[in-house]
Amino acid sequence: MNTNQIRSAIVLASAIAVATLSGCHKKTAPPPPPPPPPPASIPAPTATITADPTSVDAGQSVILNWRTTNATSVTIDGIGPVNTSGTQTVAPTSSTDFHLTAKGDGGSTDATVRVTVRTAQAPAPAEDDMGSDAAFHQNVKDIFFDYDAYDLTPA
Repeated sequence: MNTNQIRSAIVLASAIAVATLSGCHKKTAPPPPPPPPPPASIPAPTATITADPTSVDAGQSVILNWRTTNATSVTIDGIGPVNTSGTQTVAPTSSTDFHLTAKGDGGSTDATVRVTVRTAQAPAPAEDDMGSDAAFHQNVKDIFFDYDAYDLTPA
C-alpha cells in the first residue's frame, strides 16, 4: 500500500466513525420557550356602606354614605345604580337592610348596613275605657221589649 492509499483509508475510516457517532441519531428539537409571565393580578373591589343614624323614628331620614375601590359598577338594593362613592338621603318606612354590591375587573364584593325604624306604640287603654268588655257591661245595661208593646222592661 502506498501512502495515498493509506491516507485514503484513514480518511474513509474517519468519515465512517464520524457518520456512525453523529449521523445516525435523530436530532432532538430545541426545548420550547418558557411560558409568558402571568398577567398582573387585578385587585378585587372593596366596599363599605354606613348610615347616619342607624336608628330613626318613622318619618325621619337617614344619610347613607358608601365608598368603593377598584369597582366599575355599584348598586344598592332599593335604590339602584349609584356612583362608586357618594352619599344619599333616604327615608325608610320600615326597618331596612341597605345592601351594596360593587363589581369590577377583579371580581365583586358587597356590604350591608341595617337601618331600624321605630314606630309609635298605641297607648294602653285605661281601665274605665269603653274599649274593654268589662267596662262596657258595667256601664251599659241590657233592655228588652215585647213585640206587641211599646214599653221597655229591665232584664
